[in-house]
Amino acid sequence: MHNLLTELLAVEETPKVTLQIPANGDAKARSLIVRHMLDKASGRLAALDIPEASSIAVLERARSLAEDHGLAAVRSGTAAVYVANDYSKAVLWPAPFPQRIEVGIEFHLSDAVDLLDPAHCYLLTVSRGGAALYRADAMSLEAVELVDIPANLAAATEHLDLERQSQLHQAQSGGRGASTAVHHGIGVGEGRDVEELRNYLRAIDQGVRIAIADAPAPVALVGADDVPSEYRAITRIDKVVDEVARINPEAVGSTDLRQLANDVLATARAAAAETARHHIADLVPSGKGSQDIAEIVEAASEGRVDTLLLGPREQWGDPAQQRRLNRAVVRTLRQRGRAMRDDGLSDSVVAASFRY
Repeated sequence: MHNLLTELLAVEETPKVTLQIPANGDAKARSLIVRHMLDKASGRLAALDIPEASSIAVLERARSLAEDHGLAAVRSGTAAVYVANDYSKAVLWPAPFPQRIEVGIEFHLSDAVDLLDPAHCYLLTVSRGGAALYRADAMSLEAVELVDIPANLAAATEHLDLERQSQLHQAQSGGRGASTAVHHGIGVGEGRDVEELRNYLRAIDQGVRIAIADAPAPVALVGADDVPSEYRAITRIDKVVDEVARINPEAVGSTDLRQLANDVLATARAAAAETARHHIADLVPSGKGSQDIAEIVEAASEGRVDTLLLGPREQWGDPAQQRRLNRAVVRTLRQRGRAMRDDGLSDSVVAASFRY
């Protein structure tokens, strides 16, 4: 996702054309929507006095991407097309966005703010049968290799098999010089079983800490019975999410993992936005923060916005104001600031803290 954002922000050619096409199960209806959007884009390009040949080329690339069979066949999310002169890109955003056609000096990215957030988390599935680690951001979910961890609890304790066998020793009998076998019991006690489980989990924890050392982030646990609780008791990782997904890891599919990751990331974003909102409110009296859209747009154009919060979409106003908000978002991101949605921002459309 970072590479995609960097790529979109680096495009200098103008005008930039953005199409947002919500998924539609009716192929004919979708085709009509795309045609109507391209007609509107043609009119806006003409109003900007773009040479006809350039306009035709841009619209043809946009049409080709928008009507791509793979993109048109999806049944959820939003297909987005970004075109500017020789640049073209199609993206399937896994969220419903408003239908939109924009022609201007920036691509329209404010609808995708949450999905452009570089924050990530980890999901650790753990059980007596093994462990697996996944890294997730808003757009991707991928397995992370765990090096030098036991394949499962049995493998971690196989060296103890002899001790688990019946324990016997010879004792001298009182009669006729014969000996008899004295039995000490079978297996190990409950306390030892727990300690063996914890040793197994410590080995997993060591592997996880090595795997995430270069990019630490919250770790959410997925597992049934007592294993997640035992893991929490021994882990040396600082950011283990409080909630546990009580699911048998062997029954967890990619869709389940994606939803779990979305929940973890949404919670983290909401907490970060709330913290930023209170911080900005504290800064407003000193002029180091603002809730005035005109002031924020100007500061963003000067590269002075550190954190930008967008209120709920229904507060964004008319199309003209939405374009102003988008310019502030794009320019904040371009200057390595952070832009976030904040549904708790109820008394203003936007808020921002300034770098200086």
